[in-house]
Amino acid sequence: RGAPARPPRCFDSTVIMADLATNAPPESLSGHEVPETLSDEAKLQILPQVWSRAKFEQVRAALPAGVMLPHCTVNGDDDLPPASALDGALVVVVVWAPTGTKIQTAVVSFHLQTWSMTFIECLRLGMTNLRAKTKEGPAAAGRWENHPSGCGRSVWSDGFDAARCALLPSLVAQRPRPEGDAGGVVVLFAAPQCVLTAGSSNPLGLCWAGDVANCQIAQTPDLLSGTPYRLVKAPAPAPGGPKHPLRVAANKAGDKIWKWVPYFSKQGGTGVTAAASSQEYSVPRDREQADAILNAIENKQPVPIFTDPAAQKLLDEQAAAVAAAKKERVLSLKADGNAKFKEGDCQQALKYYGAALQTWSSVSNNDDKETASVLHANSAMCLLQLGGQENAALALKAALESSKLVPTYAKAYHRAAAALEALGEAEAAAESRKQGEALMAEEKAKKDAARAVLAEKRAVRDAKKKAKEEKDAAAKAKRDEAAAKAKAKAESSAPAVPPVSGGGSGTTIKIDSMPTGMGGVPGLSGMGGMG
Repeated sequence: RGAPARPPRCFDSTVIMADLATNAPPESLSGHEVPETLSDEAKLQILPQVWSRAKFEQVRAALPAGVMLPHCTVNGDDDLPPASALDGALVVVVVWAPTGTKIQTAVVSFHLQTWSMTFIECLRLGMTNLRAKTKEGPAAAGRWENHPSGCGRSVWSDGFDAARCALLPSLVAQRPRPEGDAGGVVVLFAAPQCVLTAGSSNPLGLCWAGDVANCQIAQTPDLLSGTPYRLVKAPAPAPGGPKHPLRVAANKAGDKIWKWVPYFSKQGGTGVTAAASSQEYSVPRDREQADAILNAIENKQPVPIFTDPAAQKLLDEQAAAVAAAKKERVLSLKADGNAKFKEGDCQQALKYYGAALQTWSSVSNNDDKETASVLHANSAMCLLQLGGQENAALALKAALESSKLVPTYAKAYHRAAAALEALGEAEAAAESRKQGEALMAEEKAKKDAARAVLAEKRAVRDAKKKAKEEKDAAAKAKRDEAAAKAKAKAESSAPAVPPVSGGGSGTTIKIDSMPTGMGGVPGLSGMGGMG
């Protein structure tokens, strides 16, 4: 691939480390004085900056109560990913950076209130200044210094290299790449004043980038992130919504935008894998991994692929959580639209359905076609209720989109038929209605068959239940009968108890006759009377 057969055992990054020492990143404060009003000259000092997640949390924690630190991700998302072991969470803030100083003051909520600006407006101003600042520097051909491995290093070294490359991704995408530096664009935002980039199919270039960032810069306070990022083209948000300054078009048509995602080699497995035919390679996270890659290249052996299963699992979980939240939002908007339609406000209902469809389209790998089909069909109904030829044409388009997503959805064909009738296409309307009725009949037959199966299962279940109840009742009766017989037998075999003579109510005490006087008592005869 054009890389040297025997790379040096230890990459020479003396120049980079010297530059880092000379061009240390500016001090970032949150309490430095900023102007109360932004003059034209003062506006030029507003710039975007990229911080690590740790630094962002540290500065935010030091702010007084009630003061917020406005921010977003490098992709323009408001919410940061959950805090994790990954150090790749980059945070975009806006700073006040007076020319000729190394002091940067984070723009916080009370600054924006003083200036009567929103964060997005301030960020947009900062992006304009960053573009101008970049144009004043080296020309396009001189913005990168290429290492013999094919890896490129940014040359601005003014503390805004990471911000430039992260927020103006075309600077990276359009880098003149030397022979052998093949594959997708992989970037390490190693320090505010140092960005490294190489092709995903260039194992030596990725190794050098990882060695510099994770084995050398990581030993200094300058490290911004040791996590590699991949630059990709993602679908652009649906038109009509607010435009974010960090969502930059990636093609002339404007239907794609640049997006940064954590980089994992596509062939990576669990642990270390010898991938002889691999087309993408790893960025080493430590010296051991860097040496393993170099040894493999030197000995012409398969280059090992290193992955972090825990990090990949975390990213998958984060993506799943985002998708779930968006799907929940879709259902909420759909419910709002249904409520407005019942109130007779078709115009407002149409807006809710449109917002739901826009959110639905932003869910990656969305397989919930049924919900989108219903939303299109509902939109068609709203448009038909609003009336007019133009709305009828839009209703037809929505109905056809609904049937395209779910070809068995009967309502889509009925809405299409109504739209075709409004457009004067009676024959096509009849055909569409015929299709809808056939689908409804088929659906009814399926439901009837399902009900019959359910009824049969219920009858079988009820019969089993009844049989069990009868069996239990018979067993109980048998037990009761046996108990009664045992009791009767016990009573009949018990000995008779003779009556007891004695005092008490209803008792007669029988006293036998006794001789008069004491003489009748044995042992007392001859004592005579008392006199």
